[in-house]
Amino acid sequence: IKCKILSKAVVSTQSTGVWPSPRLVVFYDLVSDEEAKTLMALAQPHLNRATVHNKNTGKLENAEYRVSKTAWLDNDTPEDKGGIVKKVNRRMEDATELSMDYAELQQ
Repeated sequence: IKCKILSKAVVSTQSTGVWPSPRLVVFYDLVSDEEAKTLMALAQPHLNRATVHNKNTGKLENAEYRVSKTAWLDNDTPEDKGGIVKKVNRRMEDATELSMDYAELQQ
């Protein structure tokens, strides 16, 4: 287990390297229980049935075998008055040293 002080977000997190190539890392306590509850509450009104990509038509569509629901959150989610999505995104950038500019939205 490694402990890394994330200077930009001013938090610390522990991580474990699980696999060297491709690099696979597990981060512990990157999101607090309270933050997780807030993110779930923000996502709730945006939940829609997950879709699949139809390789024949190129369109997204519902599938009988996939009945989960998905919501996408970004830094500009209107209901996020406290900016929690942005804070968590920044923390993920700091921990992974990757830019969220090239990542999917939070799901």
